[in-house]
Amino acid sequence: MLATQVELVYESREVQCLVDLSLPVDEIVRAICLEQLGLREEPGRYALRLASTLELITDDNIRRKVTYGERIRLVVSPQAEARDMAKSLQSNTVGDLKKQIFTLKEAIKEPEFAEAFCQMGGLHVIMDTVRAASGNSLAYALSSLANLMEHDFGWDLITDDFIHFLAMLIVHQTLVNVCRPATAVLIKLVCADASSSGHIQCYGYAKLHQAMSAEPAFLPALVGRLGSTDYVLAQLSLALINSVSMHVTPEYAGWYQMELDRLGVRKAVMRLMQLNPGEEMGKHLLDFQQIILRLQHRLKHTQVGPTTPGAKELLDGVWRAARVTDSDRQVAEETSSWTGDVQWRLIGFETENPWKEMQRVGLLGLIHMRHYVQSDVDHFAKLIIEQLNRSAARRCPYARASMEITELLSDQWNIGSGYAPATTFQPLQLVLEDVHTTTLLAFFRAWNHMEAAVEDFDKVSALLRSHVRYTLHEEGCTSLFEFERAMLETPYEVMRSRQLKDLEQEDDLLTKLAVRNLRERLYRESYEFVKQQRIDCLVRGAWFPAPATVHAAATAVAGGNIDPGVQGSHKARRMAYRFYRLSPNKKYLHYGEFTEMTAEPPNLDDLPERGEQTVSTQQPQGVAPKPGGGRGPPAFNFSLMTGNDLSLVDFAAPDATRFAEWTDGFNMLLDRNIANRDTADLIMSLTEVVTRVHLLDVAAEKLEIPGWCDLPTQP
Repeated sequence: MLATQVELVYESREVQCLVDLSLPVDEIVRAICLEQLGLREEPGRYALRLASTLELITDDNIRRKVTYGERIRLVVSPQAEARDMAKSLQSNTVGDLKKQIFTLKEAIKEPEFAEAFCQMGGLHVIMDTVRAASGNSLAYALSSLANLMEHDFGWDLITDDFIHFLAMLIVHQTLVNVCRPATAVLIKLVCADASSSGHIQCYGYAKLHQAMSAEPAFLPALVGRLGSTDYVLAQLSLALINSVSMHVTPEYAGWYQMELDRLGVRKAVMRLMQLNPGEEMGKHLLDFQQIILRLQHRLKHTQVGPTTPGAKELLDGVWRAARVTDSDRQVAEETSSWTGDVQWRLIGFETENPWKEMQRVGLLGLIHMRHYVQSDVDHFAKLIIEQLNRSAARRCPYARASMEITELLSDQWNIGSGYAPATTFQPLQLVLEDVHTTTLLAFFRAWNHMEAAVEDFDKVSALLRSHVRYTLHEEGCTSLFEFERAMLETPYEVMRSRQLKDLEQEDDLLTKLAVRNLRERLYRESYEFVKQQRIDCLVRGAWFPAPATVHAAATAVAGGNIDPGVQGSHKARRMAYRFYRLSPNKKYLHYGEFTEMTAEPPNLDDLPERGEQTVSTQQPQGVAPKPGGGRGPPAFNFSLMTGNDLSLVDFAAPDATRFAEWTDGFNMLLDRNIANRDTADLIMSLTEVVTRVHLLDVAAEKLEIPGWCDLPTQP
């Protein structure tokens, strides 16, 4: 028996009573109704809530929430409330619909209420209300649906025509409080496909695509709301764009990305990055940045050839824009040692097989090449003709330079590996094509200033690599205007001076292509290694100070403020520490409260508490800093949160190291972006060390590593 004295509140009555916390809540309620209050109504209509927060007391949380002297209320149970409300809404006799729906949107957050409400046909009640209501009533009904969808049940019967209705609201509604929940509902629907870890998997992108096809203005309206003065609406709009990007089916992925680019979504996101966004918006911005990184990685590793969709048209477009005449061709051939048919060498390829040369930059390099041409067609044509009229040794090969710049920028943002710890905004990465165009202009500028010859190509490339690194990292350029000014207006002497300083600190070996490819592979391995290490921290478990509420109860017990008659029942509650441990199958988080830390970590059997939901279903949920509620420094407190901002488990990390290990452990477990600079720096440091270890034998033997080598044709 675990008896605890509490203060019971029922209507206007207040009663002191003992509650046996070892009993199921239903039995406790029955005993209170019949023995303490003498109520004649069915005890099943009642439930218990904390008087301070009105949080429902359940079998899962009663031992954590109910402490000595706690004030608890006896109220109508959420199940009874749900049945009454469903009947009222279905009867069409509701006197004040707005008031009822407003009450519903808060009550439906509780699983017990939501389950009972759905069993009474509540989902169809909400959908019918959304179709019929307007103004605030419509906003409350949509919010009720959004809150229902935070549960993993009860919303698997949403119809296609209702999804179309939601898309119409996004396009035509101007009320912010209507557009917010409508957008939130669409996010949940898009994510509920076969890849979802939840039970509802019957929606996905295909359902939304039908609605978008019927509403052509849907995407323009969504992208336009990124500039909304309502911060939350802009945040939700970006979250929906990200969700669609991650769940779009392969047949529509290309179309969707082209539409976003046509609507200028990347520059809209750049502007948001430069407005000092809050934490939640920052997460969505980093998610978008990571989506673009994966897209660029996929394009770079998409090998191009005459049969690659769209590739031949892109390359032919570059050739036509060069406007090379027969006389230009004749002049170039007279000053060169070329033999055979000549076409692609005229625009800077080294051979007449451009597809083979572009295998190192893939489709991304071809897109960059075409973008430079389109940025100023006349300038491009003039550039090509100017180079052809130079001696063969003095020509700056446009195509080769363009591919080199693509490779250089890929190294700057880890595009080759596709892995990059997203802890800081990289707005210029979003407009990589424009950055490529500017950097290529700087390449030609440096070539002319150095009066370079073909054999100096690697020297010019090294100078630009140093210049780009300094511009991005030392000067911290975040806008295209700043980047263009720094790249194109910095005197050559300054660029050269910086490069010499870099050479004093760096090994030229690390700039070789083969070494860069090695580094990309080792970066991926380092990322996976650190990911496994962080997750292993969760599985091994660790001691944390108990959250403030538990510690306060322990202090009260230690201070002798508990009645001696019931003090023994609180002995197990004098807890100052918690031990958390992730189950070996990585689905549940177990924890227990202890009076002191032990040298031998507790086993899972010794940890009575378990996360109310499996960790594997937390994709719409995550880790969030918690300013209060812990005994450690506020910066090291965090919580596992549900999608409706409810805390599942609170943590008070003792130091920054434990905070980084556990927050990024959960983030990596959920395949989310890491959030701590410590973890990002660890991955980078590990990559650098392992790279240099791999190169020790090469350096010792003084082997020559080529800048580029032809790869054999795939069998």
